[in-house]
Amino acid sequence: MLSRITRLPNVALAVLGVVTLVLSIFALRSSTSSSEALAATTSLPPAAAGTSSPGTPTAGSSTNAGNETSAGTASQEPAPTPAVVTDSVAAVSTTTAWRITTGTCADGGATLEVTTTGGRNWKTVPTPYTRLVRVQPTSATDAFVVGSADTGCGLGVRSTSDGGASWSAEGSTAQAWARDLKSPTVLHAPGVGSRHPCGKADVLDFSRADATHAAVLCSDVALRTTSDSGQTWPVAKRIKGAVAVLSSSNGTYAVTPSASASCQGLRVTGATGGASSSCVTLADPAPPGTVSGSIVGTTAWLRVGSRTFLSTDGLSTWKEAVA
Repeated sequence: MLSRITRLPNVALAVLGVVTLVLSIFALRSSTSSSEALAATTSLPPAAAGTSSPGTPTAGSSTNAGNETSAGTASQEPAPTPAVVTDSVAAVSTTTAWRITTGTCADGGATLEVTTTGGRNWKTVPTPYTRLVRVQPTSATDAFVVGSADTGCGLGVRSTSDGGASWSAEGSTAQAWARDLKSPTVLHAPGVGSRHPCGKADVLDFSRADATHAAVLCSDVALRTTSDSGQTWPVAKRIKGAVAVLSSSNGTYAVTPSASASCQGLRVTGATGGASSSCVTLADPAPPGTVSGSIVGTTAWLRVGSRTFLSTDGLSTWKEAVA
């Protein structure tokens, strides 16, 4: 009897050890299961981590342009920062052109100039607006401008027949092409009113060929054209990095920065019509928003900030106009 009693503490200790071991194993398994569950609930799904499943619209998609939806081609290189063109030129002939600097809704600062020397010299023209979005000349003395005189940036049209010495009363923009000063996604088209030719993307540049034909360059790299006064805008081409567009009855051209061995400066490439390509040589890159162009007949003008380049052979070669 005494022997059994003395063995009880040893048995109790053994049982206690076994229970402790079982409890430890159970706790370890519970902890592991909890950790996996936490990891599963805190992991980002593929879409949230910067990828999208097939058929999911992305920021590069564009809708609402001639009933067309295009997604664009993905690129591993960072896209250039888009910039709305603020320095533009409108040509009349080989010797005559007008140019504007837009200014801003908040501070104004628009400028208007004319040249009759093929861009070698420019003369400042008094402007009726402190904000300008477009100039459309027909001679060295006749032109109309689209702009605004106040911070509200509501657009109006005024014309001159004496080189800016006097201006007509303000008219409506109902029959004029013009980008909107307040909303970069809006383009005003003659007879059809406000449109969003680039969908949700910004209209970086606009070029008119005539009353019914025009082209826009969009911030989603799409170059779109219209042949029905802006009612529809199908994609003509997608051109990454393009900074300006030139439109004429013979076709549409895109201007793109180039740093290749064959072209250091700006590459002018046919987007519709002929597929010709030419180079405007520049020592330094053009600042964003300062490149624009205009075509009249076989002569093309290209504005790069305060500099002017002309092509008189159908955009095959370019020469800078130097005073």
